[in-house]
Amino acid sequence: MRRRILLLIGLILGIFGQQLCAAIQSNASEGMQAFQRGDYAEAELYYRRALESPQARDATPSQRATILGNLAEVLGSQARYKESEELFQQAVKITETEPVNPKARALILTNLAGLYIETSRSDQAERILETARALASKEAPESALMANILKNLGVTYVMTGRFSRAVKPLKQALALTEKVNSPEPGQMAAILTSLAAAYVLGKDSRNAEPLLMRSINLLNESYGPDHPGLYNAFSNLAEIHAARREFAQAEAAFRRAMAIGRKVNGVESVAVANVSSRLAVVLTAQGRYEEARNLLQTALRIQEQKLGPTSLYYVSTLQELANLLRKTNDIAQADSIDSRVKNIRSELLYTVPAERLLK
Repeated sequence: MRRRILLLIGLILGIFGQQLCAAIQSNASEGMQAFQRGDYAEAELYYRRALESPQARDATPSQRATILGNLAEVLGSQARYKESEELFQQAVKITETEPVNPKARALILTNLAGLYIETSRSDQAERILETARALASKEAPESALMANILKNLGVTYVMTGRFSRAVKPLKQALALTEKVNSPEPGQMAAILTSLAAAYVLGKDSRNAEPLLMRSINLLNESYGPDHPGLYNAFSNLAEIHAARREFAQAEAAFRRAMAIGRKVNGVESVAVANVSSRLAVVLTAQGRYEEARNLLQTALRIQEQKLGPTSLYYVSTLQELANLLRKTNDIAQADSIDSRVKNIRSELLYTVPAERLLK
């Protein structure tokens, strides 16, 4: 589960044309605030009200596209990927066929790229982000929008195994965000967690851990202990403990992430499945094979159903199941799964199992 950002922070809808009527402006503002605190159901309600208001017909193309894009973000944050992509495509079509502020187009493309990252389409995400970066470089080179573009670009590098390359745009994103007066805590935490992910996968836990603790403390202080952004921070912190073979700490952090995922997205969510897969690795390392196998099988069922049998998430969990089967001397089944994993990966453009560390 990534922490997605609605970049209407500092991009008040009025800058995309005439000021919106009070009713639409109020609903859009309330939707943004609900999203920031992790209340996605309430955010969805407000954005739908904004779109369905009779006054919505008076909004400019930029305003309509932006509200559609923000509603798409809210749905994507609930793992409602198909609905989210459909709304994003509507928003993109508006930016392609009607006169739209370049900032609005860059915002929508950036958030659509985030959806592609979430659904393991890193090549598409990277192309879209380069277009968004070109737009933002002309219109808002030192803005929260540019920071989010750079953050998502860094995540695509992580997803495709370019860990050292990911560090530069993520550091740039952090520096830009720190320049903003009163930056939104969720956006700051998302960048901190993403930069930590690049360090963790690059085997640099020394630099990663302080970033994660900063992210966790920021979200706890700003929004409380169940904010969605804490899911990724605790997941990454657990990876650090696991790499050090600090299994008790790793298990506690994974279970904390799992509890947040369940509360935000439900027991049968992709978020819960992904962290269950990683927790299973920790349990396997401790010889708790039955617990681990149950977690892996549940994760595979959810991932296959919601992401498909060629998703990077699903393939990574399959590989962990094969590893577990070898430890329990079920060699034939492990070999069969290994062969299946190899065939799937040969068809993918990305092979690094980095999805557990997304922001």
